[in-house]
Amino acid sequence: MILQDVVNKKLPGWQLLYGYFMERKHGLMGCFPALRAGTEKAIVCLDRGDLEKIWSKLPRKEVKVSRILLYVNKEENMAIPVNSLPADQADSEDYFLIQGDEIETYLQKADYFAWSPGSLSLNDESGATFPKE
Repeated sequence: MILQDVVNKKLPGWQLLYGYFMERKHGLMGCFPALRAGTEKAIVCLDRGDLEKIWSKLPRKEVKVSRILLYVNKEENMAIPVNSLPADQADSEDYFLIQGDEIETYLQKADYFAWSPGSLSLNDESGATFPKE
């Protein structure tokens, strides 16, 4: 689903909320977010602390965290960026929303999270820390 699909429609179960998005910090063009493994769905959380838990399960990388406005359906674990990071917000794909107690379930699953492919780092990032607010 993309933002264009929900514009000017009344959709029960959806609300406008702030959430958090994490991507590799690399100084190049492009966006390389944390993904739900096996999909191309970027992960967003309503609680910034949940992103740090996810980051701790991924191979260590320098990241930047953005607070973004989302159109959220909590029942479907779906969030659509309103002011998207990609160039054309109307064509932005939905993100995978992780919220509340379910974060602990996902953290127990091996290889549930992954970094978006395409960004290679020649630097040693093993000492990377999660950014402070």
